[in-house]
Amino acid sequence: MKQAEDISGRGRILVDYGNHQLKICIPILFVPVLHDHEIITRFADEITSKEVLQDVADFMAIFKGSRIMVEGHTRTPDDLLDNWAFKLANARADFIKKTISDHGIGQEQIDTSGLPGKHGIGKPAIKLRMLSYTEDHDAG
Repeated sequence: MKQAEDISGRGRILVDYGNHQLKICIPILFVPVLHDHEIITRFADEITSKEVLQDVADFMAIFKGSRIMVEGHTRTPDDLLDNWAFKLANARADFIKKTISDHGIGQEQIDTSGLPGKHGIGKPAIKLRMLSYTEDHDAG
């Protein structure tokens, strides 16, 4: 579909239909937080992060029936994998959900999961997985 190709052409996300992923080409990074300190979810580069997430929202607007899973990953070492680490990973995923929904996508279309340390990929990252999508042929 042309509109989805236009979004991918911006170079911020790629749609991998075969693996059901929206690949983020420009990493979304958060301001680092020290373990056991107050959990703060703030983008390291707010403008770029919001542009990337606008592209995600634009894609989801084309595919009206789409649902995605937002995974929040952290670099938490094994000896610090505690409740706080899970709260941080979940808070980051929830922050991404809120940001996408601020761009007009229903929160019911976005699931979240926090995967700190070895429970995820072991480094700070946001991963998006498509759970379902249906192309809206009437989209402009």
